[in-house]
Amino acid sequence: MPRGQVKSFSITKGYGFIADGEESYFFHASDLPKEIAATDVKRGDVFSFDDVPAPKGMQAKKLVKIEQATAPQLCDGPIVRRESAPKHGTVVLSVHAKSPFYKDPQECRDALIAGAKRSGCNAVLGLTVQRETWSSGNYRHTMHWADGYLCVVVESRPCEAMDKSSLEDQLEQLLANTKQKATTVVEEFDSKRFWQKFPWGLIIVAAVILGILLVNL
Repeated sequence: MPRGQVKSFSITKGYGFIADGEESYFFHASDLPKEIAATDVKRGDVFSFDDVPAPKGMQAKKLVKIEQATAPQLCDGPIVRRESAPKHGTVVLSVHAKSPFYKDPQECRDALIAGAKRSGCNAVLGLTVQRETWSSGNYRHTMHWADGYLCVVVESRPCEAMDKSSLEDQLEQLLANTKQKATTVVEEFDSKRFWQKFPWGLIIVAAVILGILLVNL
């Protein structure tokens, strides 16, 4: 009997797909083992099954779940969503970030995604683009910035029992390093935003303070 991993499954629709190498098999919730409810099926679950021809390809019937050790591993990325939650997987690290200001809305979006990649995050969630209008005398111009969360998203995947502990330790170390890098990226963004918005005002204030100090000497 062939075996494969669940790649997708819709509880509401009652069907999904299992991948066995390069082959993909449709399966219906009615073909699950009696002891497994549709709500228990998740990506990465391994089943053996009978493969039978169907009108639109091959179908998996008489599924039997293969119990295996699992460990949380990084989801394939980058994952970029306006929503605060990924379609699949679990968020195990989330750092709020605001991009520097740009005239082009796409540039600020790209900057946030690039910051996530640079820090080791595989997702940007809750991504929105904001705008702000600045004025100087009679001159007004609009700048854009992206708001979102630099995230690490993982999902449980089958692994060898002997590798489970090692994979969990690797993830823990990765999260520690990624959080530090993401914090650095956020600090860089905040610094750039500050100087983009207030450079001349600070220079004027500094000049006034310096002038007062010189007068009082």
